[in-house]
Amino acid sequence: MSIETIPIRILELREDLHYPVVVDDIRAVMERLPTGMLDGLTEVRLSLGMEQCESVTMDDLDRDWDPIFRRQGTEFLPGIWIGASLGSYTKRPASIDLHGYIFTPKRIQAEAIDTYCRFHMLRTFAHEVAHHCNAMPRFARSRWAPNNAETEDFSDDLMRKLVREVVAPVLRERYPEEVTNLLAWIKHHGGIDWPFEMLVSSWRFYGDSDDIPDEFGIGEFAFSLLAEEVSEGGDRNSTRIEFANRLHYDYHYHEALLALDDLLAEAPNERRALTLKADILEHQGNYAQAMEVVSSVLAAHPDDLDGLKVHADINLHWRHWVEVLSTAKRGLALADEDVYYPYVFLEHSILAMMALRDFEALWALFDARELDPWSGRLADLCCVALLASGRYEETLKHAREILSTERGNYHRKLLQAIIHAATAALGLMPLESPETYRDMVSNFRRRGMDDLADRIQALLG
Repeated sequence: MSIETIPIRILELREDLHYPVVVDDIRAVMERLPTGMLDGLTEVRLSLGMEQCESVTMDDLDRDWDPIFRRQGTEFLPGIWIGASLGSYTKRPASIDLHGYIFTPKRIQAEAIDTYCRFHMLRTFAHEVAHHCNAMPRFARSRWAPNNAETEDFSDDLMRKLVREVVAPVLRERYPEEVTNLLAWIKHHGGIDWPFEMLVSSWRFYGDSDDIPDEFGIGEFAFSLLAEEVSEGGDRNSTRIEFANRLHYDYHYHEALLALDDLLAEAPNERRALTLKADILEHQGNYAQAMEVVSSVLAAHPDDLDGLKVHADINLHWRHWVEVLSTAKRGLALADEDVYYPYVFLEHSILAMMALRDFEALWALFDARELDPWSGRLADLCCVALLASGRYEETLKHAREILSTERGNYHRKLLQAIIHAATAALGLMPLESPETYRDMVSNFRRRGMDDLADRIQALLG
């Protein structure tokens, strides 16, 4: 089948509706694809995609519409909206739809952003091509088919391969200066050199846990945050710190540290950068180095809440419970008006008091702060405290109550394990599914609750 015979049609031309790619960009990618990969494809269409986007189910928190066409989607770069559906593949007849980007008057003006959008749209095209291949049974035998060709991740895996080996080289050849400028823009504002082939992320997290990072690319959230910081006029210190922080949330610890080191080479006493570096080092298990960095921050800024949290985290891993409790007490005294940190330091306090078996002080802490242990975000941990103190009947009562609420959905496995462990401790039923409880024991040991882990281990036999 000749690639030239496959029509590429632009169905809608409207003011503020933009297609970051031109027809020749798509055609260049098609020509670089392996022979036969597009067999049977009848058409490629570019449009607003209003109906396709409206058909996508989105969470209420994510549900939004652009201010111009009211198409369901999201503002993924400042002033630039994408649809809830970036593109789609129709099997009969085989065709690909790509949905345009909406540029509002507030959009960030930078050549680098335009180049990124071009890459982003061609990534979508590669994904839809992968769907087309997935519909071709014979394709699974080709060298381009991913190892897990029979799984639902087929399209994402093939898309990754196509982006690296086809899309990125095509863009480098067609837009060499623009690609160079995009990478220089990231280096200037973000502080790191990032391979162009790894710039756009995959579609979703992989595996059974949200803790598994997408190792394919930088991630749209990180790039979007960097663009937002730049558009708001943030200085280079702020843009590099926020970029590094987002990278660390996406588990790109090595790259985040590179961005911070780029900043610290110019401003070695930058408090926010040092604290974030210590936090990342703690995540990596480099506790001694992390403590050295955060101690220097707290020596100069003893009231730094971020620094106090990292200090407490390190001591928690070291099982230095008196230090954890002391740091958490300082944090609680400083964080009264904060939304996030009181709970962080309360959690540290609960863990330390459980380890020290000072349960009287634990419940007194809630009384002193006039908090209901069972109505807040620490309710599941308070159930663990009851279990650790041997108050099994109360453990059952509160764990079952929490499990029946919406909050119970977030820690269902832990609460179910607590209920079964308390029931077994009361002699009401034997432990079931030992593997579940071994996971719980491991979880308790990671959080420093060795005494409770020993108790559950004893029940396991």
